[in-house]
Amino acid sequence: MSKAAPIKSAGPSAAAAPPSAWTQAARVQVRRPGPTFTAVRASSPDPVLLADGSTVYPQPGDWLITPHGAGQAPIAIVPADHFPAPYEIVDTQTLHLSAADRERLERTTGLASTRTAADLLAAVERLAKIQIGSIAIEFTPGQLEELARRATKRGHTIRQELELAVDRVKGEIFHTA
Repeated sequence: MSKAAPIKSAGPSAAAAPPSAWTQAARVQVRRPGPTFTAVRASSPDPVLLADGSTVYPQPGDWLITPHGAGQAPIAIVPADHFPAPYEIVDTQTLHLSAADRERLERTTGLASTRTAADLLAAVERLAKIQIGSIAIEFTPGQLEELARRATKRGHTIRQELELAVDRVKGEIFHTA
């Protein structure tokens, strides 16, 4: 039987952040690079069998880290004064994107379009319609997929592909070369 030792964080500690709603919570979502886990606050010093077969004795207030799914054994314990390190709190109302996901999005939405939520929303809104004066041309998801396919085939972003289409329309209307 072993006593839980503090888990050291390899990166910056989110515990240094100002207190937020999680400080009084009994259950929150946490993650490290990889899958998201559930952290449950221990309410008693009763022994806990971890997934690796070791037994730990959490203090009330320590956090048991458990994979998602009912009935799964905890994989770690994080003392209350170290929590959430080495994990980060996951706000279930927030979308988290990996660097790879952001790069993939930016191939479609344009460079630096994923810096902030406002940038991403503006890029998506630009892609979802073309507006000429007060006339909005809105696209269905299927049409956007076709535009993306054509743009990728030609080595363009969707924005570049749409700009070329607008140039073709202008050329037809105004008979320019």
